[in-house]
Amino acid sequence: MTHVPAGSSPPSPRPFRSIRIQTCSRPAPPQAPSRSRTSPPSPSHGDRLRRSTATSWRRSRAGCTRRSSGGASTRAPGSGRRTWVPGIVALQRRFEPRAGDVLLASLPKCGTTWLKALAFATAARGVYPPAAAGGDGRHPLLRLNPHECVPFLEGIYLDEEEAKLDAAPTPRLMSTHASYPNLPASITEDDRCKIIYICRQPKDMAISLWHFMNCSKAKTSSLSDDQWESITMSLSDVWESIREGAYLGGPIWEHILGYWNTSKAKPDKVLFLKYEEVLRDPTKNIEKITEFIGQPFSDAEKEAGIVESIIELCSFEKMKASGANSTGSLHMMANEYPHESFFRKGVIGDWVNHVTPEMADSLDKFLSAKFYGSGFTFAE
Repeated sequence: MTHVPAGSSPPSPRPFRSIRIQTCSRPAPPQAPSRSRTSPPSPSHGDRLRRSTATSWRRSRAGCTRRSSGGASTRAPGSGRRTWVPGIVALQRRFEPRAGDVLLASLPKCGTTWLKALAFATAARGVYPPAAAGGDGRHPLLRLNPHECVPFLEGIYLDEEEAKLDAAPTPRLMSTHASYPNLPASITEDDRCKIIYICRQPKDMAISLWHFMNCSKAKTSSLSDDQWESITMSLSDVWESIREGAYLGGPIWEHILGYWNTSKAKPDKVLFLKYEEVLRDPTKNIEKITEFIGQPFSDAEKEAGIVESIIELCSFEKMKASGANSTGSLHMMANEYPHESFFRKGVIGDWVNHVTPEMADSLDKFLSAKFYGSGFTFAE
């Protein structure tokens, strides 16, 4: 990635939602990728991905129920719902990297929304100054949810929005919940693509997912376009899904270690962040991000308070109070997520209010064994 000299204006991404395309100009994607580019995953890899994910999905949904508008609650089947697997397979086959690409990766409910806001505000500061630092109050993060600024790659391919991705200016900010082995080789083997990963203490992660899922709605093939069903999930099922390696797709220890090990072997490829550390020292970690993507703050920017302005713009309190995040919903992969559900507490250690010390200790010991010898530890 090209390093931006201090004092110059860095290239800036645009909110994905604001990108406009000519609908008739893009031909249908080829059925098979060119052999001159990165080869597609072998059938055995695709089959393994589908089988393992289907198994994990069934297990993680085993305790999940759906509630229709009439109030009746029924067991939510694993079939009939769209999942992210087809999007991942399409991503593996068709993604074309570009110099300057930045991918934000995480497990669900690990600070993804906040990282998107911080990364967008930082990378786009040349075009969209933070409101507190001379902006006009129309910053995209004041009128759009962070997920509308930085899209999920698997969602792009599932919803057939590749043309918008192609039309996005460089640098492109994208995100994923996919594990490192499930990323396409066009990302993992191309040094032009950088990855920022964020993880979170799993006890807080589980509590956050539990609340989030119970605010969400889903659509199945049996429902008409305007019918949605509420999702309900018990805390014990979320807790056990972690131990069973079925946390919305697979073992969390494999997901974390895939990025952790790569960050140690290729520190210029993967920047590994911990939610708790970013929360305690946002300035230090925002500066890490800017250095990593080749857009460090100049002395003039620091003196002008740009770093503090970004922290203020992306603060939990400001984002939660924003009209863009207190109303409306995000529709993705046949699910509906109220914008406000992405902003619950934003604190460390809320798990103590929901689980017993015995449950916490049991999970800690279980995961400690899984990470033994890796050098990785969760922040507290």
